[in-house]
Amino acid sequence: MKKIIAAVLIFLIIGIGRAYGYESGKIVIYGKKTFKAEVLIANKPKEWVLGLMYIRHLDKTSGLLMILPPAKVAIWMKNMLMPIDCIYINKKEVVRVYKNLPVCITKNCKKYYSKSIVNMILEVNAGTAEKYGIKKNDEVRLKITP
Repeated sequence: MKKIIAAVLIFLIIGIGRAYGYESGKIVIYGKKTFKAEVLIANKPKEWVLGLMYIRHLDKTSGLLMILPPAKVAIWMKNMLMPIDCIYINKKEVVRVYKNLPVCITKNCKKYYSKSIVNMILEVNAGTAEKYGIKKNDEVRLKITP
């Protein structure tokens, strides 16, 4: 039963994302254990700003991948309904990991900086980085599906 519910949730997340024009893809991070996920691709400024705001649940193997022009960036947890892990990526390598970022319901939410140039931000369930041993310098592979 749990597998059916998880499959439906993945379908809904990917389906809703596609309905709003998001592409989807698969990402693999080679940490202590290999992490594989289905991701929605956010590659427009309005999608970056929205991120995972107002989302109440993510499947264990899904997430949001923001593809950005290379820059030093930051995220915040404003209007988030669940804690997440944030993984900053440059090209094919993890450059910074924030674990278990708490939700923020105030106007002055803390910002979490990349501190170096990145071109992708992966947002996944809190606990994912710990579970898979994801850390700086881990290899990342991405496949975007039409």
